[in-house]
Amino acid sequence: MIKKILILGGYGNTGKWIAELLLRFSQVDLIIAGRNKIKAEKTAAQLNQKYRSPKTTAAVVDAGNYDQLMQALRQVDLVIVAASVVDDIDKVAQAAIEAKVHYLDTLLSSEKKLNELKKLMPEMKKQGVVFVTDGGFHPGLPAAMVRFAKEYFDELHVAQIFSLLRFNWRDLQFSQSTIDEMIDEFEHYKPVIFENGEWKNVGWSFARRADFGEIFGRVRCVPMLLHELNRVTEKISTLTTTGFYVSGFNWFTDNFILPLVMLGVKVLPREKMGFLKKAFIWSLRKFSSPPFRTSLKMEASGLKKSEKTTMTMVIFHEDGYFLTAAPVVACILQLMNRNFQPGLHFQGMVVEPKSFFADLTKLGIEVTMDLPDLFAKIAQT
Repeated sequence: MIKKILILGGYGNTGKWIAELLLRFSQVDLIIAGRNKIKAEKTAAQLNQKYRSPKTTAAVVDAGNYDQLMQALRQVDLVIVAASVVDDIDKVAQAAIEAKVHYLDTLLSSEKKLNELKKLMPEMKKQGVVFVTDGGFHPGLPAAMVRFAKEYFDELHVAQIFSLLRFNWRDLQFSQSTIDEMIDEFEHYKPVIFENGEWKNVGWSFARRADFGEIFGRVRCVPMLLHELNRVTEKISTLTTTGFYVSGFNWFTDNFILPLVMLGVKVLPREKMGFLKKAFIWSLRKFSSPPFRTSLKMEASGLKKSEKTTMTMVIFHEDGYFLTAAPVVACILQLMNRNFQPGLHFQGMVVEPKSFFADLTKLGIEVTMDLPDLFAKIAQT
């Protein structure tokens, strides 16, 4: 039974939305935690005032301080890691296991994080705790979308996922750890796709275009490794082609700053990247302009009743951080009501797809598809 949740980074861009949605759609108590006492207390007070309930408290928790982690985690049933603490993920995970607390993170899908968590899988199972990693919308949604398509098709052959990122970067605050995490993703970027039944590296210049409607038109998207899709290809034997493709940020960042950053992460030590980090964040804010929208689009095809059939599914929200938070809460709602097996899971692989997307619509995410009858069934789930 999950009655109390600690959100590490609960005063951040994603953490605050997670807290709001949990207070609106569940009965849990919350602890807003992080290194900044003032921000944690301010966020907790704002939430209590908004929802007219003293269900939210604040705590100072440094992810690098094991004693602080243990003291906080002994009070809760689940910890949500919504702060950029990948360098301390081993401490957070070990503390959660020792405290017998379930775990979910919204960290980027880095090999460093996944390797640290995989090392602890035997201890997770021994202590009976559920660890969900790669939470949010990407990673987090693509695998669930493909698994949803599999339930519609008799044989799913192709499932391509495209991501449109049009954030209002000007209104966002970035911690240094968040910036470092973004740069780390560029350093370990891998342009891979699954084609003809095998994964292949297609190089930096490979791209596909996806139609995101009248406002945005056909958008150039480049392939990006998502570890959850590796698991999908292992589970769906009929799937021959899949991949995740992400759009750029804006014309200036994409054409002038990003190439310098990609070169810098290859040739410069991390301590020499200061100027490029500042230039990257400056360019995001300077050239950020409406309309704003974050969207995932799946184009799938296969066999249905022995006939070739296609399916398109689109998930979107104007606020990218809301779109990150809502899938996390939808996953937690399932964790509260279903028996997840102890151990390590990808969010996109552990959720039950139909009820997951039904919950997303209830949480405020727009889900559309070109199969209205199927969508009606989802909404009634």
